[in-house]
Amino acid sequence: MNLGEWRLKRQAGEPLTLPTGLDVMVRDADMMDLAATGNLPAPLMALIDEVQDTKKVKAEDFSLFLELLNKLTVACMISPKVVDKPTDAGDAICIDELAFKDKFFIFNWANREALALENFRAEQGEPVVAVQPE
Repeated sequence: MNLGEWRLKRQAGEPLTLPTGLDVMVRDADMMDLAATGNLPAPLMALIDEVQDTKKVKAEDFSLFLELLNKLTVACMISPKVVDKPTDAGDAICIDELAFKDKFFIFNWANREALALENFRAEQGEPVVAVQPE
């Protein structure tokens, strides 16, 4: 695929139906993309590391996690466009209009490769002992 085709594919995105039934077009984005563009503050990066290690979000970190979901949702959604403030434009949606389960669904979609590896890691038993030369 040449550069022009790659850009067209990225701009077009792919269709996704959210749990609440809204059909959207999304593109790949991940936390590292957000961090690289300055859209992910350092406290959120620390929270990501913690969530990946424990698979849980502490109550005191929940507002940071919501901020992460919001930023990733905005980065991933192509259509409808997601805005921060309510608008009269019929073709945009305010981030606050999206349900938590929709944002979390997009979060899981954006992290689908990492989540696929989770099953692989869970199947692993005890570490294998290195073979010692005789």
